[in-house]
Amino acid sequence: EGWLAEPIEPEPHLQTELFVKVVLALLLGRSAQRYLDAQKAAQQVHYSLLSATGSTTAADAAYKAVSATAEQLGLDLQSSALGFSTLTAAASANGISMKDQLALFDGLARSATVLHLSSETTGRAITALSQIFGKGKIQAEELRQQLGDAIPGVVPRFQAAVMAMTK
Repeated sequence: EGWLAEPIEPEPHLQTELFVKVVLALLLGRSAQRYLDAQKAAQQVHYSLLSATGSTTAADAAYKAVSATAEQLGLDLQSSALGFSTLTAAASANGISMKDQLALFDGLARSATVLHLSSETTGRAITALSQIFGKGKIQAEELRQQLGDAIPGVVPRFQAAVMAMTK
C-alpha cells in the first residue's frame, strides 16, 4: 500500500512504474485514480520548482527545504511547494539568493502557523510577496493592502527584512 501511494520521480522510469502501480491497484480491486492524482500533484510541484529555479539540482534542493518546513509545521506540501515556486521565480529574477528566499519562506510559514492563518490567507501573502519581487520594488498596494491584510503586524517587519536582504 505504501509503495502504491508514493509518487514516482519524473525521470527516467515514470511511465513504466506508473503503469505497474495502476495495474496492481486494479488487480487489488482498488481505484487507480488516487494514485494518478498523487502522481499528477507530485509532477506539478516538480515542474513548477524546475521552472522557477532553472535546474534540477536547485529544484531538488528547494523541494527538500520546503518539504522539511512543511513537515515540521504540519503544512500541506503541495500548496507550500507551489507557493514557494511562485515566490522563487519572482525573487530569483531580482537577484535574491536562494538562501534568503528559503529563509523568507520559512519565516512566512512559521508566522502563518503561529497566527493560525488559513491556506487561502497564506496564499494571498505569498502572492503579495511574489508581486513585490516581480515588480522589483515595494509598493504600498502589495505591502499594506495584500500582505498587511493577510498577516497582522507584518508591514514594519517586512520592510526591515527586505531592506536587509537587498543590501
